[in-house]
Amino acid sequence: MMQKDPLIGTVFADRYEILSVLGTGGMSIVYKARHKYMDRFVAVKLLLSHLIVDASAIQRFQQEAQAASSLSHPNIIAVYDFGVTADNQAFLVMDCLEGETLSEVLEREGHVSVSRGTGIFAQVCDGLDHAHRKGIIHRDLKPSNLVLLVQEDGSELVKLVDFGIAKFLPQDGKMRQQLTQTGQVFGSPLYMSPEQCVGSGIDARSDIYSLGCLMYEALTGIHPLRGATSFETMSRHVNDKPLPMQQAAPELSIPAAIDQVVLKCMEKDPEQRFQSAAEIRQSLPGFAMTLSGAQSLVASGSGARAVSGQGKTFVAQPAGRTAKRVEASLVWALSLGAMFVAVIAYLIFWPGPKSDRGPIYKKIFWMAYTTLAEQSVSHTNYQLAKGFLDRAEQEATTFGDNHARLLTTLNMKSEVLAHLGMFPEQEQTNQRIAQLTREQILSEYRKAVGELKALDLAAGVAGVSESMTRLKAEANADRVTVLARKLYAARLYEDEQRLLRLAIRVYSKLISADYFKLADYFTELAESLKAQQRTPEVRPLLIRALEIRTKAKGEDDLSSIRALLVLGQWDRDQANYKEAGRELQKAFDLTSKHPGVTHEFMAECVNSFADYFNQLGQRDEARALFLRAKEIEEKMHADN
Repeated sequence: MMQKDPLIGTVFADRYEILSVLGTGGMSIVYKARHKYMDRFVAVKLLLSHLIVDASAIQRFQQEAQAASSLSHPNIIAVYDFGVTADNQAFLVMDCLEGETLSEVLEREGHVSVSRGTGIFAQVCDGLDHAHRKGIIHRDLKPSNLVLLVQEDGSELVKLVDFGIAKFLPQDGKMRQQLTQTGQVFGSPLYMSPEQCVGSGIDARSDIYSLGCLMYEALTGIHPLRGATSFETMSRHVNDKPLPMQQAAPELSIPAAIDQVVLKCMEKDPEQRFQSAAEIRQSLPGFAMTLSGAQSLVASGSGARAVSGQGKTFVAQPAGRTAKRVEASLVWALSLGAMFVAVIAYLIFWPGPKSDRGPIYKKIFWMAYTTLAEQSVSHTNYQLAKGFLDRAEQEATTFGDNHARLLTTLNMKSEVLAHLGMFPEQEQTNQRIAQLTREQILSEYRKAVGELKALDLAAGVAGVSESMTRLKAEANADRVTVLARKLYAARLYEDEQRLLRLAIRVYSKLISADYFKLADYFTELAESLKAQQRTPEVRPLLIRALEIRTKAKGEDDLSSIRALLVLGQWDRDQANYKEAGRELQKAFDLTSKHPGVTHEFMAECVNSFADYFNQLGQRDEARALFLRAKEIEEKMHADN
């Protein structure tokens, strides 16, 4: 007889009444619970007891809470609470999803129909696009992480779950190092991208590859690149191409259009894949499948069939073989006409999601023109390509935010104009690209300032809200640094400084004055002030960045040594030779002893110290160090 779980029937964290076990995994156990005060059902996920002392397990658990809590989308599971109890039990509280996973569906049915599949995939794309726009990569897309919920109207709602190994963009070097030291593999080998398999840098396009594997399996019931072992499977992802689905499962009659979409997702080179989940969403042949499915019902004339598309299921009844056959045929014709009109109206009048406004038909035209332009370029017909790009540019300026698609079009056009020798026109195009890029960065800046002000207002709110506000802040800390660098590159120094000073104030108040990411903010602020020649304000900022890094990591950490070197270089260039000598000497000594230092960093450190002696007029010391730096650089080039 199975022993009853001791938590069932108890109240956890003073408010969650544990009702039953929903499932267990390698790291956690999930319970169905009822919130005592809100009278709602939730899922409570607990880290397994033997992992409570495992720092990387707790870190991954917190990462899931950070990732999911920073997202708000109908196709992504919602996280409401995260914390650690008095007895050191880490937990998070999520939606309680009453449905089955796509994995369970495939185990029972073998595969899903193309019409049902496109409805599922479209929703996954919507959820993924939201996550990617928030700077989060899922890294573990697979059928068991898609939960399918049947709605009251019979439609199917897809929820993307399990952000336990999600990755924040830009990549967090600290997180990667700590977790890889445990020897754990990120992701499931059957769905891992080639770059995941070899441990190289990944971005949102890695999720796109995994989605391609998932779609392939869902539609055919076959894993596209499966080996006898996990290692062999990963090797196949790196080296082998999957068979087209039409060849792998010819009996299923999978349309060529969706086969092309899936195979493009699974290109080895990320540059050859779709560049966003939104692009996949627009390329799915969902509308055509819905319409053709309905037409096939009419042609068959018997049996009730279900036509599933775009997450909705419609049931068509057969026409009777009676004297009213003509009347029934007329009803069918009118129904088809109404459906056709509805589809056309949808294509013309639906404004699109908030994140990508614009009628569907305009997006289709833009994609068609840019695709034709690419094909023309591949055949070196640049004049024809220019004509298609002119049309694509015209379409791109009439919908959306006029940034992403228009920038893509103009970048393509700039290259085509160069091939045609139309250099004045190319210069004008490049100026437009620069202006649009500037506007795009300013739009990001305004949004980021609004989010920081919202965090500032939320700071200090007690209870769950305070915990979730802090998690959201930590999840978005790196985005501030990335945006600051964009503003710097665009020479928007005043805006960059306002952003960084606001971020320093908010994060100091919300987390800590010694929060590690603040060191990046102080360093970027110093660089911005340098560019404006506001020299008296620079040194205190560099000192503060060094203090934060040293306190968090120790003085012999590479990030601390880098901060010390930057401070020494500044003092040297400002003729503060006493301070510069002490700082550069210490950076030189620490770098010489550090086992993980790169040749490039070592050469920079030695050159900086050599230049210090050169400015002091100590030529022999300077010459010896310059020669040493040259030897390091030669060794670096030889190794490469």
